[in-house]
Amino acid sequence: MNFVKVTEVCEDPDGLGETSVLVYDGVKLSGNIAVYVDRSGTGTYLVVERVIETESGLRTVSDPGSVLFDANLPQKLTIQEIAAMTALEILEVLAYAGNH
Repeated sequence: MNFVKVTEVCEDPDGLGETSVLVYDGVKLSGNIAVYVDRSGTGTYLVVERVIETESGLRTVSDPGSVLFDANLPQKLTIQEIAAMTALEILEVLAYAGNH
């Protein structure tokens, strides 16, 4: 399993020309797909997204349709904990997330 850092460059919504850079823990799946987690909120935001490889690592594409799947999980989980789960355990977590 290839644990990676996934970088997201966010354009300034106010149009002032400032950008912010967010870095997430993730796993490169296959080709240009990665799964990563944002743990900055009360739970865990899980994202499966198309990425591009740059000199500094993986970066989100930020194109329409680049996010293939996302879910807000009520509990705090690291990418390592998610990667260690069986498929059925992940489905259970996702089913529980859908009830909130």
